[in-house]
Order: sequence, then C-alpha cells, then structure tokens
Amino acid sequence: MAEAPAPAPSAEDELATKILRQVEYYFSDDSYPFDDYIKSQEKDGWTPLATIAAFKKMVSYTTDLDVIRSALKASDALDLDEKGDNLKRRYVTPDQDPNKERTVHASGFGVDGGKEAVE
Repeated sequence: MAEAPAPAPSAEDELATKILRQVEYYFSDDSYPFDDYIKSQEKDGWTPLATIAAFKKMVSYTTDLDVIRSALKASDALDLDEKGDNLKRRYVTPDQDPNKERTVHASGFGVDGGKEAVE
C-alpha cells in the first residue's frame, strides 16, 4: 500500500524558509566578513533586527518583524537576544578564527606531461 504524499508546505512555511535562508546568508562566512555595513551597525556584537529587516530583499518578503523573529528561531547559526530586537552570529567569523594562523593555501603548481599525466 503506497503512502500518501507529504502535504505541500504552507505559504507561511515557505516564507519562513526564505527569510531564514536570506538572513543566514547575510551572516554567513561568504558574506559577513566582507559586509562593512552590517558590521558598522553592530553594538557589542549584536546587529539590530530592524537593520536587517530594512534590506530591499527582506522588505520584498515582509515588513513584519514578528514574522522575521519567528523564522529566525529555527536558525542554528544565529542568535536573537531576549527581546528579539537584535541578532548575531553564533559562531566565530573567519577573520577571528583562532586556526587562521595555521591555515595554508597552496596553488600554482604546474603539472609535467599535461592533462594525460594527471589522469
């Protein structure tokens, strides 16, 4: 007997997923270390939720801070303060990574014999 297909996610669930992904991207290792604007808005490591909610992409999703707060509760990468007015990364940023001094990137080594030698 075949199982019934899972119900489609509700519009609210889809919106919450979009919000969560977008805000987590803003604070991701790929974006946050280079985002001088978000960093300039921080106070004691916390960024006002209203700052993030004012971004054009976020406004296209919703202007309701309660909807954004609710979506961010599911994050394993971000923390909201007790009032839900500020957020911050849960993990250390790459520019503050204590292992950074021991990390080496090596590139530019030639290969003798061309592509065939590698295969």
